[in-house]
Amino acid sequence: MDQSTRRTVTFDDNLISNRPIHTSNLTFRLSNDQREKEIATIPHLQDTATNSDQTNITTQDLNNLLSGEEYIPGGFSNLDQELEEELMNDFDDDFDDQITRRSRYISSIRSSDPTINVTRSPIELWQRARILIAIHLYKLQNKIPNLHNDISMTVDSSLKKTTNSTDKSNYLGKLFEEKENTEERKMIFGLSILKQFLLDSSQQYQYIDFYDIEQGYIIMCNITVQPPNIAIDQKTNSKLLVYSMNKKLLNDSCTVEFDCPFQFNFMICIPIFRLILGFMNIKKQQSLMILIGDASRKSIFLSKQEISDTIYSILYIHEVSMLFIGCMGRVFLYNTQPLQFISQPLFISELTQLPFHSTEPIIHICQIGIYRSIGILSNRYFILWQYVPTEKLLLKFCNPYRYDFIRCHYISKYDYIVFAFIDGFVLIYQLNQMKQIRRYQYHWKMITDLKNNQNILLSSSLDHRINIWNLESLQHIYQYNTNEEIFQIDIIHENLFYYRTLQNIVIFKLNLHTLLFSMTKSKVLALKLFTDIQKIARVTVILEDYSCILISPVSGCCLTYVPNTAKKPIKQILHDISRSSIYSLQFNGEIILYHTYNNPCVAQYKIQTKSEQYAITCMTLINPMRTHLFSLNATQISTEKSLGKQAIFFGHANGYISLFQGDSLIMEPILAHKNSIVCLETSRASMDTSNISFTNSEVLLSCGTDRIIYIWDLTINKSDESIQLIHIITIEQEKNISFEPIKFLSMIDNFLVANYSDQNFLHIWQLLNISLQTNTYNQWGIVEHPTKGSYHHGQIQGKNLFLFLSLTFCKAISATSKLKLFASSDTEGSIKIWDNTNSLLREIYLDKTLGAIEFLSLNGELIIAYQNNIHLILPENYLINDKKFKTKQEVIMHSIAEDIRLEINQPLIIPYQSLPIFNYNIKTHHIKKRLERFERQLSGRYAVIESDSSQSDNEDLQSSNTDRLSIISDDPNWSELAEDVKDILRMKKYEVRHQHK
Repeated sequence: MDQSTRRTVTFDDNLISNRPIHTSNLTFRLSNDQREKEIATIPHLQDTATNSDQTNITTQDLNNLLSGEEYIPGGFSNLDQELEEELMNDFDDDFDDQITRRSRYISSIRSSDPTINVTRSPIELWQRARILIAIHLYKLQNKIPNLHNDISMTVDSSLKKTTNSTDKSNYLGKLFEEKENTEERKMIFGLSILKQFLLDSSQQYQYIDFYDIEQGYIIMCNITVQPPNIAIDQKTNSKLLVYSMNKKLLNDSCTVEFDCPFQFNFMICIPIFRLILGFMNIKKQQSLMILIGDASRKSIFLSKQEISDTIYSILYIHEVSMLFIGCMGRVFLYNTQPLQFISQPLFISELTQLPFHSTEPIIHICQIGIYRSIGILSNRYFILWQYVPTEKLLLKFCNPYRYDFIRCHYISKYDYIVFAFIDGFVLIYQLNQMKQIRRYQYHWKMITDLKNNQNILLSSSLDHRINIWNLESLQHIYQYNTNEEIFQIDIIHENLFYYRTLQNIVIFKLNLHTLLFSMTKSKVLALKLFTDIQKIARVTVILEDYSCILISPVSGCCLTYVPNTAKKPIKQILHDISRSSIYSLQFNGEIILYHTYNNPCVAQYKIQTKSEQYAITCMTLINPMRTHLFSLNATQISTEKSLGKQAIFFGHANGYISLFQGDSLIMEPILAHKNSIVCLETSRASMDTSNISFTNSEVLLSCGTDRIIYIWDLTINKSDESIQLIHIITIEQEKNISFEPIKFLSMIDNFLVANYSDQNFLHIWQLLNISLQTNTYNQWGIVEHPTKGSYHHGQIQGKNLFLFLSLTFCKAISATSKLKLFASSDTEGSIKIWDNTNSLLREIYLDKTLGAIEFLSLNGELIIAYQNNIHLILPENYLINDKKFKTKQEVIMHSIAEDIRLEINQPLIIPYQSLPIFNYNIKTHHIKKRLERFERQLSGRYAVIESDSSQSDNEDLQSSNTDRLSIISDDPNWSELAEDVKDILRMKKYEVRHQHK
């Protein structure tokens, strides 16, 4: 419900909210005699005026009050009239001058309009004067400083002290400028805590409410106090705490404490009347409605009214002067117009036609303004009851879920009614048709509150979590763990919120700069974007169970699922879009090849090396059309070579690099390192024409356990038209030397970035072509840029998070050809954006659920694994101003498209143990065309005899009969084929036969 009218105190004469409340459209059953009787009590009460110094009552007075049967109505008798008259005189001149100035301003802009004389009633003038008195009393009596004056005095004094010391002021100015630049780089995404109020261990918050007084916010808190030397079962004391906050400086706050022995179950602040209306259950089927003053009256007791039932819920609608009280199976209606005269609300009636049982509590009441109705909720039923223009029952809705209702909330913008349950379940219905449209299970304990602001819905629960949904897309977008049970949540103003626990009130704001891109509902370990020649792209997502999904980079939809057939940890995933294949590398060096035609994907066969020294340690793919192979000279020599599909390279434990898949492209294995290769990557070139060859062609990067980085170019051997890897540059550490293996390696144009396992920062090298000056070939200058900015506080995410996983913790690619960016994330939940000079541009703080990150496009769109889903950060939400300008000026010719060839068929599931095994022999792989023959055998066409035992990778290793049972037989006859191949062919034939039935 919208409580802004009740909670906001304004001083504008033109606002209707400050005028007397007229309810001519309401049909209260209140006779004239009753009204005269109520008004007649006001002068009578003046004879029993209390002393102004007696602002609180003692415990004995409270006991007498609770046991007394007399009715003590409110009124002006409890106020110090002399004090108020004196304050009225003080404000009289200012009040008149303010009205005069506004009248002149209105007449100046509407000189042609006729003048309308407005005559205000005495009650209206007194009502407006009370507002001014409340502000003044609160500042004067409770000694609240004027924050603006204090700031101006501090500035003036500081200027006087530094008048004769220009050097000192310049020094301080530089310090402030550096601090400002540091703070400018920081961005907090998600929930940001602005202010926190904390009680000690002997105190607890009972109930709180707040209101707005133009310059700040007032939070009224009813707390219980349990002294250490008093037994728990004895009666505890109670107080009223008042927190005041300045709107511009929330950290500058003031706390005032009053003795208030009432332990309210519910409490409503009505600042326009300077009142607090509290409700407390004193015994079974007996409650009190208590009227006390607010902070300006030091919470003095005014009156009480007895209610002969237990109160479970309340709803106060200020606009129509109505108060609804939910009890055991009943709802009472009160008229709150007497609150203008500091008198108790008047009982009107008990709502009729309610289907609740006498033992069924009314646990919640919400306002449904569009229908001029209220929603009444019990554990079993939701009732829509109209109060204007006629009192009648509109709707009765039975609980459709197996657990009880606990909360309901209406969202007028979308006509949604939200139901919360005791087990944390949430249902959203369209109220007009009462049709269910969404269901959520993001809490696992009882939900305590529901609130909405603009296009978001907030929920709090005893499971310590705050969940946030987008009401436009009806998707869950954010979750925050407070590590405490949450009992209340509310919206103070626009993007300012608070939540209450037993001993904490936390003021926070939401910076929801991320967009939900894809729902995974699981922890994500790695993200990587793959593209092919036709600009078709896929994002591979490795989940916590080492399964993988392919998602569209355009829509974020899940396209297909890759199961973890081997049920083993995965070291790396490679997606060859041109052949619709996925390579899944395990830590034992075995690769499982999947085809993406099906959903889930089908495992085709396993790739193994017989010798451990040739074990596969890493892999990469490169597009031949983006290398020097596509140059003019190369195409003339190798016109028959196929460059239309991507080439797959493997790195081995003995330092070799081999070409596994390249269609007609062949390559002799090359000994690249003296020891095992730990990282094999492909550079990313902007394909811009320049004198630096790295900008218009892509190369291979390799790094071994010796921490030396090599850069390789692809060329054609003119003698046999095979491709070769030509070593170009060697890069070794010179600064901040690490003795641990490399964890991340990437290259953008002529900028190389690396990260080592024991370091929390990046190494960035720039390659300069000095052959233009020396007229020599392959002369390169290497410049390492020092880190300019703060390091990561936590460990940079990467291989060491899951057994040296070689998938990158964060991808660093160029945003445009002129905007080269690197991104890194750590275990503390922060992302750092660096430029090509290793300067820190932006720090983004999220939470520890942050996983992998990846740039999605050249314009800087960033996807992140965050809170068990994948979110998108747009470049305008994190790039600094000059980078934003460059992205707007740059014409980005980069597109990612859906693959229209993707077909989803019924999958043929093959057990891991039954998968055929392809023994990868790097020496004879291309000479014998073993892979082509193997795949033709799997297709069921024919079997090919081959024998290459004399050229195995390990000459000392003898193949046994047991090994030959798990490979393709050399005999073309069916009877001598391996049993695993027979099983595959049988299943395929069975599937084809039954599809045509």
